[in-house]
Order: sequence, then structure tokens, then C-alpha cells
Amino acid sequence: MSDKKIQLKRRFYILSFLCEYFNFTKLALAENSENISGNSIHQTVDGQIQNNTTNRTLKLRIRLPLEKKKSPLIIYSPGLGSGISNGESWCNAWQASGYVVVTISHPMTNDDIWDTHGTTFIKKLQTSIAPPQYDLRVNDCKFVITELLKGSHSKLLNEGLHLDYENNLENYIDANRIGIAGHSYGALTVQSICGQGDTYNRDPRIKAAIAFSPGSLTEASAKKMMAVKIPFFCVMGNHDNHVTFTKNLDKMTLGMPLEKRKKVFDYLPKGKRQLWIVSDADHMTFAGEKINSTQFSRDIPINDTLEKSTWHRINEITTSFWDYHLQLDHKMPLNDYKKQLGNNILQNEISEIDLAEYSTPLQNK
Repeated sequence: MSDKKIQLKRRFYILSFLCEYFNFTKLALAENSENISGNSIHQTVDGQIQNNTTNRTLKLRIRLPLEKKKSPLIIYSPGLGSGISNGESWCNAWQASGYVVVTISHPMTNDDIWDTHGTTFIKKLQTSIAPPQYDLRVNDCKFVITELLKGSHSKLLNEGLHLDYENNLENYIDANRIGIAGHSYGALTVQSICGQGDTYNRDPRIKAAIAFSPGSLTEASAKKMMAVKIPFFCVMGNHDNHVTFTKNLDKMTLGMPLEKRKKVFDYLPKGKRQLWIVSDADHMTFAGEKINSTQFSRDIPINDTLEKSTWHRINEITTSFWDYHLQLDHKMPLNDYKKQLGNNILQNEISEIDLAEYSTPLQNK
């Protein structure tokens, strides 16, 4: 048997394990088996996990890197009205760069808001932005991280499932190198779990964060970002303000002015912060996937070519951020990191890098 066939067989065993691990259906396995491009083999598997404590069923999209070794884990939290396809462009890029990427679809705030059977769209939106959802989304992230780190010892594994060492999920994830990212509502989730506001939401296992379209409605809330203790990257567009959610005749506008988004960066601790304001980008640019323009409003003309070019730059720059903070096999000098970013940042864009010289995640406490 050729080396490639042996590798494919091993990858299939891993997918089978994940299907059991997260109660995936065989149909999901068939639909989400290896994506093979040239000599690269990447797995993307969809499934769900039940948190019995909160009684929430969380849909997941798990992306495994090509190489089976202890690798950084990135949790991705989508924006309001979006599910596991949110952030697809950069999540795929991070996976291709050697990261385990797990996207969580949060109940009540995900793409289920568009299903208005038995209720109205406005009521769905009002429920989705009610205060309990903020803490529940943070809890979703913590719960998923915990179960992923248990690997084959997770209570979610089907009884009697036995896997050899090679195929255990824990062989893919380095518990000391965990990052988190999210867009819009997901950015608020990231802000909270990284230490803004109530300290009980902070998860010390997370070593670096990226917030796409972050924000704080009040100055007092923005000041609470001073409590964040890890490298935090704020990414937003120069037209990143409000979004109108629409279904038929029902509409609701949410969001905030760009200046309030920038306040998040302003109050982050010096030496732990990075800012990038992307030109010709609005709020939904950072969905990272093709969206339905009848559901989400846009503040810039839709240009697929420009948007894909912007996404490519986001892929490159955010991957560099993760590499700088979460990779251990190389230690990039800060000046080299800045030069690397400069290749993808346009002259008319605002970029500020206020980071300390490279340190390992274990030192970012």
C-alpha cells in the first residue's frame, strides 16, 4: 500500500473517531470527508455536542490540520444570525497553516433566527440579544474547550469506543496554545471571555485573541478592557458601523459607530494590543463568507473581487498574528513580524502594533 493510501486510511479513522466523539451522523462523514488538493489533505467535519448543564445543543465545525502533531487550537465564535460557515475564509486559512479550528454555532443567536415558525422575526432578534445570551455564549466556548482537551476521555464519547494512541483527538491539540476569535456578537464573546467585565467569564486557558468588529456601547464598558491580560487584535473596517437585519417586512438595526469600536483597542493594556482598520470594508465584510444581502445590509457597494482580495489579506495577517503568539517552533523578532504585516496593509489603512517582543504562551498570564 502506498504512503498516500496509508495516510488517507489513517485520516478516515480520525474522521470516524470524530463522528463518534461529537455524535456525527454517517451522512455528515460522507459529506465532510477529506478535502484533497494536490498532496494536502485537510479534514472538515460537522457535528454537534450537548451541554446538559445549560441544556444547549451546540453545532460544531471541526477543522483538523494536515500534520498530526500537538498544534494550537483556535475557537471561532460567529456573529448574530450566522452559523458554522461564518468566518470560513480565515478559518480555512488557519487550518491550512497548521491550526485546529473549531467553529461553534451558538443556539438562539445563530442562523436559526431566520426560522420564524410560531413567532415573529423581531421577537427572535429581541430574544437573541437579551442579556442571558452573552454569558451563555461564553459558557459555550468554555465547555467546548474543556471537552476537546479531554479528547478520548470525554464523557461525550460513545460507551465502549476504543481508539489507539495515534487516532486520539488529544494528539492534535496543545492545551497550552489556545486562541479565540469571533465576529460582531462573536467579538463581544471574545472580549468577555478574555477578561472584560465580570472576571468569572475570563478563561485563563486562552493565550491570544482576535476580535473582528469589536465594540463597547459605553466608555465605562470600554474601560473594562484594561483587565485583559493576553495579546488582543482588533480588526474592523473603515465603514464598520451598523447592520440592518431584514426578513420580509420586519427589520432591526443593530451595531454602533466605528468610534465606539475603536475604544476597545484604546483601553487594552499597552504591549498587549494590535489594531487594523481595513479600507473599503463594512461590518459584513468580516462575515468571511458569502452572505444573503436581503438579510444583512451593506454600507459599501458589493464587489466580489475586492472582498475576496480583502479576505486574502485578512487571512495572511491574522495567521501571522497566531504564528507570532502561538507557535513554538520559531521565535519571530517583533520587527520581522511588523515587516511581515506591512506587506499586506495598504498605505491608507490604520494599523497600530503595540506588542511586546515575542514570548511563549505560557508567559502570557
